[in-house]
Amino acid sequence: MPPSAPVDAAAEARARWTWVGIILGLIGSQLAIAFVAVWYAVGDPALAVVPDYYDKAVRWDELRAIRQRSADLGWQVQIGWTPPDPAGNRQLTVQVLDAHGGPAPARDATLQCYHHAHGTNVETIALTERDPGVFTGTAQLAHPGLYRWNFEASFGDKPFVWEEDRAVDAPDLDRPTG
Repeated sequence: MPPSAPVDAAAEARARWTWVGIILGLIGSQLAIAFVAVWYAVGDPALAVVPDYYDKAVRWDELRAIRQRSADLGWQVQIGWTPPDPAGNRQLTVQVLDAHGGPAPARDATLQCYHHAHGTNVETIALTERDPGVFTGTAQLAHPGLYRWNFEASFGDKPFVWEEDRAVDAPDLDRPTG
């Protein structure tokens, strides 16, 4: 067995602290990365679950049947809005047309909308019937971009639903109300 070299106690201590520092640094950087990832996942409003999503999932078959009955009616929904006032409010006009292009006999209408980047801020607008098939209301649409529109009304004892994604403030889609 060859003779061993003398051990320098100071060099040994530096080596131990160097390796302990490297290991603790790697663990600390992993914890920092995990903290930042959790912070982004929880703090970003664009990554939100829409309210009542679970209830909609549980009642999916029922909602699908309502959507199909609504589509079978052949009704069309047209939404128009005014430019925003200083507070970001817009006057909405919702026109419901039957399959022949006349006013549909809808009543008790509500409209829900939310910006895709702000999914937790769902705005429910109680609409007032201005003329047959024409409803009006006010919405806070302060952010330009893509919105989800959910329209619900009743005709007789049956519900009518309509859903669409539509941009607000896009030059070709930001049309004045009529």
